[in-house]
Amino acid sequence: MPLERADEAHRLIEGRTPLGKIVLRPDSAST
Repeated sequence: MPLERADEAHRLIEGRTPLGKIVLRPDSAST
């Protein structure tokens, strides 16, 4: 269920500053 993943990502972005978006980007590329 991608919805669960999206919820977690949103939570991380909300809990973290806009920098979280940049950190999430490299994370995906690492996969």
